[in-house]
Amino acid sequence: MANEAGSYLIGRQSATLPPAAPASEDKLFAAQRIDGQQLEEQRFHHCTFANISFKDTTLRRCEFLDCAFLNCYFPEGSPGQYQLRWLEVLRLRFPQGEHPEL
Repeated sequence: MANEAGSYLIGRQSATLPPAAPASEDKLFAAQRIDGQQLEEQRFHHCTFANISFKDTTLRRCEFLDCAFLNCYFPEGSPGQYQLRWLEVLRLRFPQGEHPEL
């Protein structure tokens, strides 16, 4: 996976979640815990998410287009623990066959 993961990081500018602007393109979001936060009306295009914890995070009206998620934590459980609403996911990649229930 090291070679595969590296290819997702090249050419990406580091950024933090939640982003200041409603649209992010070609960004790298890495090593963050956004546990319990809300992301609303955000657009992520060609972004990489590496080692991000989405525990108890609510995503509302967010769009992920051509994004990669590497070693991110998407908890399993009841909707009260984790909510996805109006989430559009297109061409999303989860290395090693791991992915959340969307």
